[in-house]
Amino acid sequence: LIDDARRRDFTANTLMRNLHSGQLLDPLGMGLADLHTGVLRTPLDPAQTFHDDPLRMLRAVRFRWRLGWEYAPGLAEAILAESPRPDIISRERIREEWTKMLLHPTASDAMRDLLALGLLSRFAPEFEAMLGVTQGKWHHLDVWDHTLLVLDNVIQDGGHLGLRLAALFHDIAKPSTRTIDEKGDIRFFSHEVVGAEMTRARLRDLRFGESTVESVAKLVKNHMRLTSGPSFTPSAARRLLRDLGDQVDDLIALVDADARGLKAGTRTLDLDVVRQRIEATKIATPASTLESPLSGAEIMAITGWSPGPEIGRIKTALRELVLEGELAPDDRKQARNLVAEWTNQPD
Repeated sequence: LIDDARRRDFTANTLMRNLHSGQLLDPLGMGLADLHTGVLRTPLDPAQTFHDDPLRMLRAVRFRWRLGWEYAPGLAEAILAESPRPDIISRERIREEWTKMLLHPTASDAMRDLLALGLLSRFAPEFEAMLGVTQGKWHHLDVWDHTLLVLDNVIQDGGHLGLRLAALFHDIAKPSTRTIDEKGDIRFFSHEVVGAEMTRARLRDLRFGESTVESVAKLVKNHMRLTSGPSFTPSAARRLLRDLGDQVDDLIALVDADARGLKAGTRTLDLDVVRQRIEATKIATPASTLESPLSGAEIMAITGWSPGPEIGRIKTALRELVLEGELAPDDRKQARNLVAEWTNQPD
């Protein structure tokens, strides 16, 4: 029993109960005391315990912030010293531990701890690059602290795992896209596009499911769409519904959390108006109608052309008119007339 207890991760997990007598055993004589005082202590020298299974270092961070416990003296230093060891762990095991941290209200504290202990850079080094990256006049925090504030905002709103991942990754490309223009203003051109690709790469590396990878990357890629103009037009609502589908609400939640992470007094789009316009658009033009009234086969029948890129361009042009509200989704007659006009076909 003592040998078994020594192979455990922390002393609080060495307690045993005799299934026949009900007697509680504390083979190492430390487990019960550490359980009552909330101390994370390894049964053996922490360097040996962590060397045997490096995942225990991530578990230490998770237990600390999930349970509100404290590291025993020397434990944090041992994690820092052994921090390269998680390189030998399967990505699936790391993903599971990290996911459990992210699903707890203290996720941002766990992220700070992972960074400070040298663990985060072993499986997601992009986040360490955010540290100290200033953002200009609309921000009061660097990219790292802003990201964690947005994560806190999403958690406060009850966001699910996909939203929490999107909050973490939404500005992941800012360090690599940061420029300063001739006026001295800081810019991050196309950081949302670059960030979406970085998000895909990192989540795939950590063996997240492809549906999670794509949904999170889509939120990252689109998180600037509601900040690009002073108003939100009906055509913008239709395009958003077309592109985001059932992720529209998640995008608005992310944009809202991001806006609340800006400097106080920064003007942002009224998201209540956005929500109202989207709901009205859903009723007036369901997502299934936000396409060309004519199929490719119908366009070919009108033009007499064979399949090719030109047919696709015509279909796209019809869809754009629908999105702009200039062509009713079910107005096939007008659509046929337009195709005939564009291609110089007889009526």
